[in-house]
Amino acid sequence: MKKSFITDYINRMLPSIILSQVVMTICTVVDAALTGKFLGAAAVAAEGMVTPVVMVVIAVAGIMSAGNSTTCSNAFGRGDIDEINRVFSTTLSTSLGFSILCTLLLLLFANPVCQGLGLVPSTELFQLTREYLIGYVPLMPILAVIMILPALLQIEGDNKTGAVAVILVFVLDIVFDLLNLFVFQGGVFGMALATTLSYYVAGILVLARFFGRKRTVRFSFKY
Repeated sequence: MKKSFITDYINRMLPSIILSQVVMTICTVVDAALTGKFLGAAAVAAEGMVTPVVMVVIAVAGIMSAGNSTTCSNAFGRGDIDEINRVFSTTLSTSLGFSILCTLLLLLFANPVCQGLGLVPSTELFQLTREYLIGYVPLMPILAVIMILPALLQIEGDNKTGAVAVILVFVLDIVFDLLNLFVFQGGVFGMALATTLSYYVAGILVLARFFGRKRTVRFSFKY
């Protein structure tokens, strides 16, 4: 029974995981293509400088999300709801806390971070990288939410929300990029902000689905 549940859960998760990776890759390619076409090679280089910095936080959130999913699915198979809520509440709190702390540190020390990446102050690439960093790193807290909550929704049989959120990010990112380029003309900062906003819209959808109804899995500070 337990093995059957876990196997079924993994099979239900795989399409969402694959879709998420494919869409995120396409988003990155589209972003780079639009940035290079309309803002130039230096803007693309700025994006490339910032991405590895953010990937550290994403990697931590991804590891915690995977551990959370495995532990919670095992607990669900045993019918141990308290264990699920304890693990989920701890994981979400830790991931959010870590991502918020990193976001604040990167925003406060944007200049030293850019210098640490080997960039020389007063150069164009330094300025562009700083602008992209400031517009991009605020997505990290909501990204942690998007990486953790859909797996919990899938445990309760909601296989659609995660996929819808990923597709929403893809569509909105392109729409916001085009609005930035042709309407607001916000440059590199606007391109970063477009990605950030698309993730927050998708994150609000996931949060609304999770907290919009009474669920077996729930967040609680007491855990």
